[in-house]
Amino acid sequence: MLALLSHFRFLILFFMVIIFLYVYLKIAPKKMSFDNGGNQIKLNKCPECGKEINSKSKYCPYCGYTFDGKDKI
Repeated sequence: MLALLSHFRFLILFFMVIIFLYVYLKIAPKKMSFDNGGNQIKLNKCPECGKEINSKSKYCPYCGYTFDGKDKI
């Protein structure tokens, strides 16, 4: 009986660790982007398509949305 209880505790601990890792990886920040010089690049989300792009971009390379208020290119 004691051995069965020990195995049950191990299984509960194991599943708690698995659940913790899953939640942590979902909440953890996304991968960082770096330019050719090794400097970190700030990323913004495109309001049109939602992709992450360089914050200095004038337009989205995925959907063509421009950030100066004009229509798509």
